[in-house]
Amino acid sequence: MIVDDFRPILFTFIVFLFVCLFVSIFYKGKHKFIIGVAMSMMSLICTITSAKTMWDIGITADENNMVGDPVSFNLFLLVFGLSILILNYPFILKKDLPK
Repeated sequence: MIVDDFRPILFTFIVFLFVCLFVSIFYKGKHKFIIGVAMSMMSLICTITSAKTMWDIGITADENNMVGDPVSFNLFLLVFGLSILILNYPFILKKDLPK
């Protein structure tokens, strides 16, 4: 199917977001704010691009009288969830710090 060609893009975003999540968790340097902002921007870019990819899958499926791709939709939900986790990680981290 034509819509299966979009799956590697979503898999690449998932791997990239996992790397970003691990970097934001294990980074111990002194520029934590800058790294956090960069991770947030990259996370938003991945989410917007994967949403556009899902839109293109829908258009392609509609033009060729095919059904949508549920696997790609689940991959998009994973990308969206990872992005939300990366965006909220600094707030989660602040709650865990002892005062």
